[in-house]
Amino acid sequence: MYVNIFLVLFLLGTTHSFVPNFFRNTKPFYKEDNNIDLTNNKMFDKINGFYGLVGPNVDFRNVTSLFELFTGNGVIQGVFIDNGEMTFTNHIINTERYKFEKKFGRKILINLGTLILNTFNLMPISTGTANTALCNFKNRTLALYETDQPYRINVDFYNKIISTLEKIKIKGVSSFSGHTKIKTNTIETTSYNILKKKIDFITLDENLNVLSKQSLKTKYIPVIHDFLSDDNYFVVFDSPLEFDVKRLFQTSFPVFLNHNKPTYIHILNKHTGETETFSIDEGVYTFHFSKFIDEKDQFVIQSTQVDELDFTNLNFHSTLREVRINKKTKKAENKKIPLLEKISMDFPLKINDKQTLFSLVEHKKGFVGFAICENMKVIKKIKLKDTVIVGEAQIITHLNTPHLICFTKKNDKNYVMLMNLKTLSSETVPIPINITNGFHSIFIRK
Repeated sequence: MYVNIFLVLFLLGTTHSFVPNFFRNTKPFYKEDNNIDLTNNKMFDKINGFYGLVGPNVDFRNVTSLFELFTGNGVIQGVFIDNGEMTFTNHIINTERYKFEKKFGRKILINLGTLILNTFNLMPISTGTANTALCNFKNRTLALYETDQPYRINVDFYNKIISTLEKIKIKGVSSFSGHTKIKTNTIETTSYNILKKKIDFITLDENLNVLSKQSLKTKYIPVIHDFLSDDNYFVVFDSPLEFDVKRLFQTSFPVFLNHNKPTYIHILNKHTGETETFSIDEGVYTFHFSKFIDEKDQFVIQSTQVDELDFTNLNFHSTLREVRINKKTKKAENKKIPLLEKISMDFPLKINDKQTLFSLVEHKKGFVGFAICENMKVIKKIKLKDTVIVGEAQIITHLNTPHLICFTKKNDKNYVMLMNLKTLSSETVPIPINITNGFHSIFIRK
Protein backbone atom coordinates (compact mmCIF):
# COMPACT_ATOMS: atom_id res chain seq x y z
CA MET A 1 0.00 0.00 0.00
CA TYR A 2 2.78 2.45 0.91
CA VAL A 3 4.50 1.79 -2.40
CA ASN A 4 1.29 2.71 -4.26
CA ILE A 5 0.91 5.92 -2.26
CA PHE A 6 4.51 6.84 -3.08
CA LEU A 7 3.96 6.27 -6.80
CA VAL A 8 0.82 8.42 -6.84
CA LEU A 9 2.59 11.26 -5.05
CA PHE A 10 5.58 10.92 -7.35
CA LEU A 11 3.35 11.38 -10.37
CA LEU A 12 1.68 14.33 -8.70
CA GLY A 13 5.08 15.97 -8.42
CA THR A 14 6.30 15.52 -12.00
CA THR A 15 5.62 16.99 -15.40
CA HIS A 16 2.72 14.51 -15.81
CA SER A 17 0.93 15.95 -12.78
CA PHE A 18 -2.84 16.40 -13.10
CA VAL A 19 -3.07 18.98 -10.26
CA PRO A 20 -2.41 22.66 -10.97
CA ASN A 21 1.25 23.67 -11.11
CA PHE A 22 2.23 27.15 -9.93
CA PHE A 23 4.55 27.85 -12.88
CA ARG A 24 5.37 26.77 -16.40
CA ASN A 25 8.48 24.66 -16.57
CA THR A 26 10.86 26.52 -18.86
CA LYS A 27 13.82 24.84 -20.50
CA PRO A 28 17.26 25.38 -18.93
CA PHE A 29 19.36 28.15 -20.46
CA TYR A 30 22.70 26.42 -19.90
CA LYS A 31 23.06 22.68 -20.47
CA GLU A 32 26.68 22.57 -19.34
CA ASP A 33 29.39 24.59 -17.63
CA ASN A 34 31.67 26.78 -19.75
CA ASN A 35 35.13 28.28 -19.27
CA ILE A 36 36.24 30.86 -21.85
CA ASP A 37 39.26 33.19 -22.00
CA LEU A 38 38.34 36.78 -22.89
CA THR A 39 40.35 39.51 -24.58
CA ASN A 40 42.41 41.70 -22.26
CA ASN A 41 41.52 45.32 -21.53
CA LYS A 42 43.86 47.87 -19.92
CA MET A 43 41.05 49.37 -17.84
CA PHE A 44 40.90 46.08 -15.93
CA ASP A 45 44.64 46.15 -15.13
CA LYS A 46 45.46 45.96 -11.41
CA ILE A 47 42.09 44.36 -10.66
CA ASN A 48 42.33 40.93 -9.07
CA GLY A 49 39.18 39.09 -8.16
CA PHE A 50 36.00 37.36 -9.21
CA TYR A 51 32.72 39.00 -10.18
CA GLY A 52 29.89 36.48 -9.92
CA LEU A 53 26.17 36.75 -10.68
CA VAL A 54 23.69 34.10 -9.54
CA GLY A 55 20.19 33.58 -10.87
CA PRO A 56 17.80 30.98 -12.30
CA ASN A 57 19.04 28.85 -15.18
CA VAL A 58 16.23 29.98 -17.48
CA ASP A 59 15.95 32.23 -20.52
CA PHE A 60 14.32 35.42 -19.21
CA ARG A 61 12.86 36.10 -22.66
CA ASN A 62 10.62 33.03 -22.34
CA VAL A 63 9.51 33.64 -18.74
CA THR A 64 6.00 34.91 -18.02
CA SER A 65 5.89 35.05 -14.21
CA LEU A 66 7.96 36.02 -11.17
CA PHE A 67 7.44 32.53 -9.78
CA GLU A 68 9.21 30.97 -12.76
CA LEU A 69 12.23 33.13 -11.99
CA PHE A 70 12.23 32.41 -8.27
CA THR A 71 12.00 28.64 -8.78
CA GLY A 72 14.54 28.01 -11.55
CA ASN A 73 17.62 26.03 -10.49
CA GLY A 74 20.57 28.30 -9.74
CA VAL A 75 23.39 29.09 -12.14
CA ILE A 76 26.45 31.24 -11.47
CA GLN A 77 27.91 33.34 -14.26
CA GLY A 78 31.17 35.06 -13.52
CA VAL A 79 34.46 36.47 -14.68
CA PHE A 80 37.88 35.92 -13.11
CA ILE A 81 40.11 38.99 -13.43
CA ASP A 82 43.87 38.63 -12.96
CA ASN A 83 45.62 41.96 -13.68
CA GLY A 84 43.63 42.45 -16.86
CA GLU A 85 43.55 38.80 -17.93
CA MET A 86 39.91 37.71 -17.92
CA THR A 87 38.12 34.36 -17.99
CA PHE A 88 34.34 33.94 -18.23
CA THR A 89 32.79 30.92 -16.55
CA ASN A 90 29.37 29.59 -15.69
CA HIS A 91 28.35 26.80 -13.34
CA ILE A 92 24.99 25.08 -12.86
CA ILE A 93 24.69 24.69 -9.09
CA ASN A 94 24.48 21.00 -8.22
CA THR A 95 21.50 21.26 -5.87
CA GLU A 96 19.70 18.22 -4.48
CA ARG A 97 16.78 19.09 -6.71
CA TYR A 98 19.01 19.30 -9.81
CA LYS A 99 20.65 15.94 -9.02
CA PHE A 100 17.22 14.34 -8.49
CA GLU A 101 15.95 15.65 -11.82
CA LYS A 102 19.04 14.39 -13.67
CA LYS A 103 18.77 10.96 -12.06
CA PHE A 104 15.08 10.39 -12.78
CA GLY A 105 14.82 12.44 -16.00
CA ARG A 106 11.82 14.34 -14.64
CA LYS A 107 11.28 17.93 -13.58
CA ILE A 108 10.19 18.57 -10.00
CA LEU A 109 7.23 20.91 -10.13
CA ILE A 110 5.81 22.82 -7.19
CA ASN A 111 2.42 21.47 -6.24
CA LEU A 112 0.64 19.47 -3.57
CA GLY A 113 2.42 16.23 -4.47
CA THR A 114 5.96 17.57 -4.19
CA LEU A 115 5.20 19.42 -0.97
CA ILE A 116 3.92 16.22 0.66
CA LEU A 117 6.86 14.16 -0.63
CA ASN A 118 9.32 16.72 0.72
CA THR A 119 7.62 16.71 4.12
CA PHE A 120 8.42 12.99 4.42
CA ASN A 121 11.93 13.43 2.93
CA LEU A 122 10.99 11.36 -0.13
CA MET A 123 11.90 14.11 -2.58
CA PRO A 124 14.25 17.13 -2.42
CA ILE A 125 12.70 20.47 -1.55
CA SER A 126 11.15 21.73 -4.78
CA THR A 127 12.14 25.34 -4.09
CA GLY A 128 15.72 24.45 -3.12
CA THR A 129 17.29 26.27 -6.05
CA ALA A 130 20.23 28.28 -4.58
CA ASN A 131 19.47 31.00 -7.15
CA THR A 132 19.04 34.22 -5.14
CA ALA A 133 22.35 35.51 -3.79
CA LEU A 134 25.99 34.77 -3.07
CA CYS A 135 27.89 35.67 0.08
CA ASN A 136 31.51 35.22 1.11
CA PHE A 137 32.29 34.80 4.80
CA LYS A 138 35.71 33.82 6.17
CA ASN A 139 36.80 32.45 2.76
CA ARG A 140 33.62 30.40 2.47
CA THR A 141 31.35 31.21 -0.51
CA LEU A 142 27.66 30.34 -0.14
CA ALA A 143 24.82 30.22 -2.68
CA LEU A 144 21.53 31.13 -1.00
CA TYR A 145 17.78 30.69 -1.39
CA GLU A 146 15.44 31.70 1.42
CA THR A 147 13.51 28.42 1.81
CA ASP A 148 16.55 26.13 1.84
CA GLN A 149 19.92 25.71 3.50
CA PRO A 150 23.03 27.16 1.80
CA TYR A 151 25.26 25.46 -0.75
CA ARG A 152 29.00 25.87 -0.43
CA ILE A 153 30.64 26.95 -3.68
CA ASN A 154 34.31 26.56 -4.62
CA VAL A 155 35.66 29.65 -6.40
CA ASP A 156 38.96 28.35 -7.76
CA PHE A 157 41.21 31.29 -8.67
CA TYR A 158 44.05 29.05 -9.82
CA ASN A 159 42.08 27.04 -12.39
CA LYS A 160 39.48 29.81 -12.89
CA ILE A 161 36.48 27.54 -12.43
CA ILE A 162 33.47 27.32 -10.09
CA SER A 163 32.06 24.12 -8.61
CA THR A 164 29.53 22.99 -6.02
CA LEU A 165 31.11 21.46 -2.91
CA GLU A 166 28.16 20.54 -0.68
CA LYS A 167 24.87 21.52 0.84
CA ILE A 168 25.59 22.74 4.36
CA LYS A 169 23.14 21.33 6.88
CA ILE A 170 23.21 23.42 10.03
CA LYS A 171 21.71 22.00 13.20
CA GLY A 172 18.70 24.01 14.29
CA VAL A 173 18.49 26.00 11.04
CA SER A 174 15.93 24.97 8.43
CA SER A 175 16.67 27.72 5.90
CA PHE A 176 18.94 30.68 5.15
CA SER A 177 17.86 34.12 3.96
CA GLY A 178 18.89 35.25 0.50
CA HIS A 179 19.86 38.51 2.22
CA THR A 180 22.04 37.07 4.95
CA LYS A 181 24.14 39.80 6.62
CA ILE A 182 27.91 39.54 7.06
CA LYS A 183 29.29 41.10 10.25
CA THR A 184 32.94 41.20 11.37
CA ASN A 185 33.04 37.79 13.05
CA THR A 186 29.45 36.61 12.76
CA ILE A 187 26.79 36.02 10.15
CA GLU A 188 23.09 36.90 10.59
CA THR A 189 20.21 35.30 8.75
CA THR A 190 16.48 34.65 9.01
CA SER A 191 14.25 31.61 8.78
CA TYR A 192 10.46 31.84 8.65
CA ASN A 193 7.65 29.43 9.42
CA ILE A 194 4.52 30.08 7.36
CA LEU A 195 2.18 27.88 9.40
CA LYS A 196 3.26 29.30 12.76
CA LYS A 197 3.60 32.85 11.37
CA LYS A 198 7.00 33.17 12.99
CA ILE A 199 10.37 34.62 11.99
CA ASP A 200 13.64 33.50 13.57
CA PHE A 201 16.66 35.83 13.51
CA ILE A 202 19.74 33.63 13.73
CA THR A 203 23.32 34.64 14.53
CA LEU A 204 26.12 32.19 13.68
CA ASP A 205 29.87 32.13 14.24
CA GLU A 206 32.55 31.75 11.58
CA ASN A 207 32.10 27.97 11.60
CA LEU A 208 28.31 28.38 11.12
CA ASN A 209 27.48 27.28 14.64
CA VAL A 210 24.33 28.92 16.01
CA LEU A 211 25.16 31.56 18.64
CA SER A 212 21.67 32.90 19.21
CA LYS A 213 18.13 32.70 17.89
CA GLN A 214 15.51 35.41 18.49
CA SER A 215 11.94 35.16 17.27
CA LEU A 216 8.89 37.29 16.59
CA LYS A 217 5.32 36.56 15.51
CA THR A 218 3.85 38.07 12.34
CA LYS A 219 0.31 39.15 11.45
CA TYR A 220 0.43 37.76 7.92
CA ILE A 221 2.16 35.01 5.94
CA PRO A 222 5.83 35.71 6.73
CA VAL A 223 7.45 35.57 3.28
CA ILE A 224 10.36 37.83 4.16
CA HIS A 225 12.86 38.52 1.38
CA ASP A 226 15.07 41.10 3.11
CA PHE A 227 15.59 42.42 6.62
CA LEU A 228 17.56 45.17 8.36
CA SER A 229 20.18 44.73 11.04
CA ASP A 230 22.38 47.12 13.00
CA ASP A 231 24.11 46.84 16.39
CA ASN A 232 20.82 47.09 18.29
CA TYR A 233 17.87 45.98 16.14
CA PHE A 234 16.46 43.56 13.60
CA VAL A 235 13.78 45.12 11.37
CA VAL A 236 11.25 43.47 9.02
CA PHE A 237 8.15 44.54 7.09
CA ASP A 238 5.14 42.29 7.67
CA SER A 239 3.20 42.68 4.41
CA PRO A 240 -0.45 41.62 3.88
CA LEU A 241 0.24 38.55 1.77
CA GLU A 242 -2.94 36.48 1.57
CA PHE A 243 -3.85 32.98 0.42
CA ASP A 244 -6.69 32.62 -2.09
CA VAL A 245 -7.89 29.01 -2.36
CA LYS A 246 -9.72 29.75 -5.65
CA ARG A 247 -6.42 30.57 -7.33
CA LEU A 248 -5.06 27.19 -6.35
CA PHE A 249 -7.55 25.49 -8.68
CA GLN A 250 -7.04 27.95 -11.52
CA THR A 251 -3.41 26.99 -12.23
CA SER A 252 -2.41 30.20 -10.48
CA PHE A 253 -0.09 30.89 -7.56
CA PRO A 254 -2.44 31.32 -4.58
CA VAL A 255 -0.58 34.07 -2.67
CA PHE A 256 -1.01 37.77 -3.48
CA LEU A 257 -0.49 41.20 -1.87
CA ASN A 258 -3.62 42.91 -0.53
CA HIS A 259 -2.89 46.63 -0.96
CA ASN A 260 -5.98 47.60 1.09
CA LYS A 261 -4.68 46.17 4.36
CA PRO A 262 -2.03 47.70 6.64
CA THR A 263 1.64 46.79 6.62
CA TYR A 264 3.27 46.17 9.99
CA ILE A 265 6.87 47.07 10.86
CA HIS A 266 8.44 44.88 13.53
CA ILE A 267 11.57 46.16 15.31
CA LEU A 268 13.21 43.57 17.55
CA ASN A 269 15.69 44.75 20.19
CA LYS A 270 18.71 42.44 20.04
CA HIS A 271 19.63 43.10 23.67
CA THR A 272 16.24 42.63 25.34
CA GLY A 273 14.54 40.34 22.81
CA GLU A 274 11.45 42.56 22.92
CA THR A 275 9.61 43.57 19.74
CA GLU A 276 7.84 46.84 19.00
CA THR A 277 5.28 46.81 16.21
CA PHE A 278 4.14 49.80 14.15
CA SER A 279 1.91 50.09 11.10
CA ILE A 280 1.25 52.05 7.95
CA ASP A 281 -2.27 52.11 6.47
CA GLU A 282 -1.53 50.42 3.13
CA GLY A 283 -0.27 47.10 1.91
CA VAL A 284 3.23 47.26 0.41
CA TYR A 285 5.99 44.72 -0.11
CA THR A 286 9.70 45.44 0.22
CA PHE A 287 12.20 43.34 -1.68
CA HIS A 288 15.23 45.40 -0.60
CA PHE A 289 16.10 47.82 2.20
CA SER A 290 18.63 50.56 1.50
CA LYS A 291 19.11 52.42 4.80
CA PHE A 292 18.13 52.32 8.49
CA ILE A 293 18.75 55.32 10.74
CA ASP A 294 18.16 55.17 14.50
CA GLU A 295 17.72 58.81 15.47
CA LYS A 296 16.97 60.19 18.93
CA ASP A 297 13.26 60.74 18.27
CA GLN A 298 12.54 58.48 15.31
CA PHE A 299 13.43 55.46 13.23
CA VAL A 300 14.01 56.13 9.51
CA ILE A 301 13.71 53.20 7.07
CA GLN A 302 14.46 53.65 3.37
CA SER A 303 13.51 50.83 1.01
CA THR A 304 12.15 50.01 -2.41
CA GLN A 305 8.43 49.16 -2.25
CA VAL A 306 5.82 47.68 -4.57
CA ASP A 307 2.06 48.29 -4.23
CA GLU A 308 1.11 45.27 -6.35
CA LEU A 309 2.65 41.82 -6.21
CA ASP A 310 1.23 38.96 -8.24
CA PHE A 311 3.68 36.08 -8.68
CA THR A 312 1.86 34.89 -11.83
CA ASN A 313 3.05 37.82 -14.00
CA LEU A 314 6.02 40.13 -14.46
CA ASN A 315 4.29 43.43 -13.65
CA PHE A 316 6.71 45.13 -11.32
CA HIS A 317 7.05 48.81 -10.36
CA SER A 318 9.38 49.34 -7.42
CA THR A 319 9.84 52.84 -5.97
CA LEU A 320 12.10 54.31 -3.30
CA ARG A 321 10.17 55.38 -0.20
CA GLU A 322 10.92 56.31 3.38
CA VAL A 323 9.08 55.14 6.50
CA ARG A 324 9.45 57.42 9.53
CA ILE A 325 8.42 56.11 12.95
CA ASN A 326 7.96 58.56 15.82
CA LYS A 327 9.38 56.88 18.94
CA LYS A 328 7.14 58.87 21.28
CA THR A 329 3.77 58.75 19.51
CA LYS A 330 4.42 55.33 17.88
CA LYS A 331 2.96 56.72 14.64
CA ALA A 332 4.46 55.62 11.33
CA GLU A 333 4.39 57.53 8.04
CA ASN A 334 5.21 56.13 4.62
CA LYS A 335 6.77 59.11 2.89
CA LYS A 336 6.35 59.25 -0.89
CA ILE A 337 8.16 61.76 -3.09
CA PRO A 338 6.28 62.49 -6.37
CA LEU A 339 9.43 62.49 -8.51
CA LEU A 340 10.59 59.13 -7.10
CA GLU A 341 7.13 57.61 -7.55
CA LYS A 342 7.60 57.94 -11.33
CA ILE A 343 10.91 56.06 -11.30
CA SER A 344 11.07 52.29 -11.03
CA MET A 345 14.31 51.33 -9.27
CA ASP A 346 15.63 48.51 -7.10
CA PHE A 347 18.75 46.56 -6.03
CA PRO A 348 20.40 49.24 -3.83
CA LEU A 349 24.20 49.20 -3.53
CA LYS A 350 26.08 51.40 -1.11
CA ILE A 351 28.71 53.63 -2.75
CA ASN A 352 29.70 55.49 0.42
CA ASP A 353 28.07 56.78 3.61
CA LYS A 354 26.01 59.32 1.66
CA GLN A 355 25.36 57.76 -1.74
CA THR A 356 23.48 54.65 -2.88
CA LEU A 357 23.32 53.22 -6.40
CA PHE A 358 20.03 51.77 -7.68
CA SER A 359 19.26 49.87 -10.89
CA LEU A 360 16.67 51.55 -13.13
CA VAL A 361 13.93 49.14 -14.21
CA GLU A 362 11.79 49.28 -17.35
CA HIS A 363 8.90 46.90 -17.93
CA LYS A 364 9.68 44.14 -20.48
CA LYS A 365 13.29 45.39 -20.77
CA GLY A 366 14.79 44.91 -17.32
CA PHE A 367 17.64 47.01 -15.96
CA VAL A 368 18.40 49.86 -18.36
CA GLY A 369 20.66 52.10 -16.29
CA PHE A 370 21.44 53.38 -12.82
CA ALA A 371 20.42 56.13 -10.42
CA ILE A 372 22.70 57.54 -7.73
CA CYS A 373 20.78 58.83 -4.71
CA GLU A 374 21.68 60.80 -1.64
CA ASN A 375 19.03 59.85 0.90
CA MET A 376 15.76 60.44 -0.96
CA LYS A 377 17.10 62.56 -3.82
CA VAL A 378 18.35 61.39 -7.22
CA ILE A 379 21.57 63.26 -7.92
CA LYS A 380 22.56 61.44 -11.10
CA LYS A 381 20.92 59.20 -13.69
CA ILE A 382 23.00 56.93 -15.90
CA LYS A 383 21.14 55.62 -18.96
CA LEU A 384 22.91 53.15 -21.24
CA LYS A 385 21.88 53.45 -24.89
CA ASP A 386 20.40 50.24 -26.37
CA THR A 387 21.89 48.32 -23.43
CA VAL A 388 20.39 46.08 -20.76
CA ILE A 389 22.20 45.29 -17.51
CA VAL A 390 22.09 41.55 -16.90
CA GLY A 391 21.45 41.43 -13.15
CA GLU A 392 22.92 43.22 -10.15
CA ALA A 393 26.16 45.14 -10.52
CA GLN A 394 28.89 45.39 -7.89
CA ILE A 395 30.84 48.43 -6.73
CA ILE A 396 34.59 48.02 -6.31
CA THR A 397 37.36 50.46 -5.43
CA HIS A 398 39.86 50.65 -8.27
CA LEU A 399 42.71 53.19 -8.32
CA ASN A 400 41.13 54.83 -5.24
CA THR A 401 37.92 55.48 -7.18
CA PRO A 402 34.55 53.71 -7.03
CA HIS A 403 33.88 51.63 -10.13
CA LEU A 404 30.89 49.59 -11.22
CA ILE A 405 31.26 46.12 -12.72
CA CYS A 406 28.42 44.15 -14.34
CA PHE A 407 27.30 42.06 -17.29
CA THR A 408 25.46 43.77 -20.15
CA LYS A 409 23.67 42.98 -23.42
CA LYS A 410 23.63 45.22 -26.48
CA ASN A 411 22.25 44.26 -29.90
CA ASP A 412 22.15 40.59 -28.84
CA LYS A 413 25.84 40.67 -27.92
CA ASN A 414 27.14 40.11 -24.41
CA TYR A 415 29.77 41.99 -22.41
CA VAL A 416 31.37 42.55 -19.04
CA MET A 417 31.47 46.29 -18.29
CA LEU A 418 33.60 48.40 -15.95
CA MET A 419 32.48 51.99 -15.30
CA ASN A 420 34.23 54.79 -13.41
CA LEU A 421 31.49 56.29 -11.20
CA LYS A 422 33.20 59.68 -11.05
CA THR A 423 33.86 60.26 -14.75
CA LEU A 424 31.21 57.78 -16.02
CA SER A 425 33.73 56.54 -18.57
CA SER A 426 33.41 52.81 -19.24
CA GLU A 427 34.94 49.92 -21.14
CA THR A 428 33.42 46.62 -22.21
CA VAL A 429 34.94 43.25 -22.98
CA PRO A 430 32.97 40.90 -25.30
CA ILE A 431 31.72 37.53 -24.05
CA PRO A 432 31.52 35.15 -27.03
CA ILE A 433 28.50 33.16 -25.79
CA ASN A 434 24.97 34.11 -24.77
CA ILE A 435 24.40 34.83 -21.10
CA THR A 436 21.16 35.08 -19.14
CA ASN A 437 19.84 37.49 -16.53
CA GLY A 438 20.57 36.96 -12.86
CA PHE A 439 19.55 38.30 -9.47
CA HIS A 440 22.28 39.22 -6.99
CA SER A 441 26.03 39.39 -7.43
CA ILE A 442 29.30 39.42 -5.51
CA PHE A 443 32.89 40.56 -5.98
CA ILE A 444 35.52 38.47 -4.21
CA ARG A 445 39.01 39.91 -4.13
CA LYS A 446 41.81 37.46 -4.78
